[in-house]
Formats: sequence, structure tokens, C-alpha cells
Amino acid sequence: MPGAHGPRRMELTANTKSESGSVSESQNAVCDERERFMQLHLEAEELNLLAETLLEQVGRIQTQRVSTADVQGNGEMGQAARRYDDLLDKVLARDLRLDGDELEEVAVLLTEHKRDLKSEISRRQNSALRLRLQQKLGLVERVLERVDEARIMF
Repeated sequence: MPGAHGPRRMELTANTKSESGSVSESQNAVCDERERFMQLHLEAEELNLLAETLLEQVGRIQTQRVSTADVQGNGEMGQAARRYDDLLDKVLARDLRLDGDELEEVAVLLTEHKRDLKSEISRRQNSALRLRLQQKLGLVERVLERVDEARIMF
């Protein structure tokens, strides 16, 4: 979402833990024309979840692209795959300065992932698998909450 003075940016800060303690990878980013700064902290497991979710989405889009004969749809799917691939590159590089459109895409993707997990949990009979899926659902909800907070502040 470009503003009068250029695109507005939001920072997601990556926190990683090592054996010697916690290390924070952070860069401030402009979130409005008056140069206010906003930070959203993501732990390593949250970053991994986001990367995994983006990678799965890119894979789904690429698979659909290959299996469909609609050339026009392929172009649109190719653009979507590139957008998600660009977001994945940012997550992997721990450069999580995202504009409003990117935050929106991440929120939509996480919302879909949350819905899919809830559906899968309701279908599973194995309690150990359900527990793992519920833990993953909690992680998705935590990341989604932080992204939504960033979108609101944006």
C-alpha cells in the first residue's frame, strides 16, 4: 500500500535462541510517513512455521500450474507463486520488513492454514496425531495474532 511518500513498511523481528541465550535479529522499518516504528517479534519456531506454510503454498500453486491446461490461469498462478516465493525468501533471510499487501497475504494464508488444521483435527481419531495438530494450530494462531496486530497498527 504505497503512501504519499512511498510504500509503508512494517518490521517483523526474528528472535532465535541458542545454547548461550537469546539473540534478536532486528532492523527498524518505517510504518508510516512520520517514521513511526513498529516491531513484531517472532520466535524461531514461529519463523519456521511461516516458512513451512509459504513453501507449502508455493508447492501447491506450482502443482496446480502443471496440472491445469488453462494458460491464462497459469499466468495468474505464476504471479501468485512468485509473490509467495518472495515472501519465503524474506522469511528465510530473516528480513521480515513487509508492506501492507504482504501482511495481508500472510494473514490470508495463515487463516486458510488455521481452517485446514481445524478440519484435519476434527477428522483424526489418533489422539497423539490430534495433539500434534492442536499444538501446530496454537502456533499458527499465535503467528496470525501477531500479524493481525501488525496489520491493525499499519
